[in-house]
Amino acid sequence: MRLRMPIPTRMAIALSMGSLALVGLPAHAASAAVLVKTVTVSGSSDNVLTLTATCPAGYAVTGGGYEVDSDRVVDASYPSSKSSWTVTADKTAGESGHPDAEAYARCQVDPDGLLSTIVTGASQATCPTGTLTGGGWSNSTELVQRSFPDAANKTWTVSSVHGAIETAYGVCETGGTLTVHQVTGADCPSPQVVLGGGFTTTGKDTPNVSRPDPENEGTWQNNFEARDLDAVTQTYAECLIA
Repeated sequence: MRLRMPIPTRMAIALSMGSLALVGLPAHAASAAVLVKTVTVSGSSDNVLTLTATCPAGYAVTGGGYEVDSDRVVDASYPSSKSSWTVTADKTAGESGHPDAEAYARCQVDPDGLLSTIVTGASQATCPTGTLTGGGWSNSTELVQRSFPDAANKTWTVSSVHGAIETAYGVCETGGTLTVHQVTGADCPSPQVVLGGGFTTTGKDTPNVSRPDPENEGTWQNNFEARDLDAVTQTYAECLIA
């Protein structure tokens, strides 16, 4: 009888400009045919900081997000290619230090190159075919209050404080291999894993955290720097049924 060796679930690669972590999922959460990883890139700078997290070869992006210090404002969080997620954050006025930021890409194994068609639109991006797995925005001129999925209509919607037209992005799974459903709340039902996520708020703050939770593969994490104590917030998660 041959013994099977356990598969490592975490490895880290040091980069000169930051750090890159590839996080595999335990066997109960994803089969060999449905493998998801999280890629993280971090950095800091004096003013505008742009970071891109890129999936390893053989993977396609399904969603992504960010974490920034409270002294940064996120201007963009979007799929910049079929295999990468880009985040842009400005340092707030009066901050003299080097506040950090992180970009996250959620990556699905894609050996045949069939996944992740990226679509864009003015405030809304709609998948023409396939399944919506994630989305985001770019070119924000105001604080984004809503960046969230409508799985039934395969549409990602973005809106900002004063109603400016923002560029919305949707990630569409077009290979016909994934079954995805949307939940209102942070947690996907076990053993499902999260592919992408979003948020809405009635306040006037973009969250400083909106990302796949690095400690729980089934959770999308949002955190708002609560300046408006009466704001109502909502988390959305796109869940993979393995």
